Amino acid sequence: MWINSTFFTARLAARTIPLSFCFAASLPPPECCCPRLLTPEFTRLQYTAGSRQLEQVSPDAWILDQYFLNRPGNEAIQIELQYDYRNNPPLYPEWQAYMREYQPPTLVVWGKNDILFTTAGALAYERYLDDLELHLLNTGHFILDTSHLRKSAI
Repeated sequence: MWINSTFFTARLAARTIPLSFCFAASLPPPECCCPRLLTPEFTRLQYTAGSRQLEQVSPDAWILDQYFLNRPGNEAIQIELQYDYRNNPPLYPEWQAYMREYQPPTLVVWGKNDILFTTAGALAYERYLDDLELHLLNTGHFILDTSHLRKSAI
C-alpha cells in the first residue's frame, strides 16, 4: 500500500525542487535543507492545503506535530533526515525494477491535491504494476485526517 509517496523523481511537486538542487550540488546540511519546513505555518499547511473539508482536520494534528518538531535538538535531526533523502532517488530504478519483476498486488491511495507529491506520481505506478488498485481522493497530503471514512471503505 502506498499513500502519497513516490519513487519517480519527475513526480515530485515544485515545493521539493529546492531540495533536489541542493542534493545535486552536494551541499552539506543545513545549507541545503529548508528549516522553514519545520515552522508552525508549514506544518499546518501540510494538513490543510488541498483539503476540501477543513472542518474535518483537527488542529490537534498539526499542533501535536509541531510540539514534537520543537523539541530541543530536533531541528538538527529533521534537517539531517531531509538531507538524507538525497540517497533515495539513486535507488528509484532499483525499486522500479523490483515492482516490474515481482508485480506485488498494490493499493495506491492518493490525495490528488497534495502539495508535496503530484497526481502524476500516483499515475506513474500504472507503468510498473499490473495488479494495481489506484484511488485518487479529492484531498491533500494527509488523507487519513480528511478522508478517513472513504479510505476505510477502500
